[in-house]
Amino acid sequence: MLKKTMALLLAMMCTAVTAETLYRWVDDSGNPQFGQHPPANRPFTEVNIRASQPPGGQLRARQEPAPAVEENTPADAPAEPQAMSEEVRKQRCERARADAQTLENNPRLARTLPSGERERIGEDERQELIRQARADIERYCR
Repeated sequence: MLKKTMALLLAMMCTAVTAETLYRWVDDSGNPQFGQHPPANRPFTEVNIRASQPPGGQLRARQEPAPAVEENTPADAPAEPQAMSEEVRKQRCERARADAQTLENNPRLARTLPSGERERIGEDERQELIRQARADIERYCR
């Protein structure tokens, strides 16, 4: 137990040492030099030390999800089932059933944002999408 405690304390001290200020200056040969102590007889600059990036890139602010758009629906398509053709209604019914099955059977869903990033869909949003898919089934699968 004592060895583990000592190792932990030593590790904590090492991280404190690495967080010190770093200085940069140019030596007589014109080569840049770096050190933790500034030179007494030369001009120097303080180097801004930043922590490394997290795995997967820089931290970003959360983006709001893009509004849902039906992929196979033209912009001028009628919204009411009575005004659309039987073929379109059947396609929408099949699509709604497939969506509902996917949403209900896969608790860990993600979407690809326009920037190419993948964003996980939370449980609250998943439940809302399930509700919408069931409403579409009621609407188109009569």
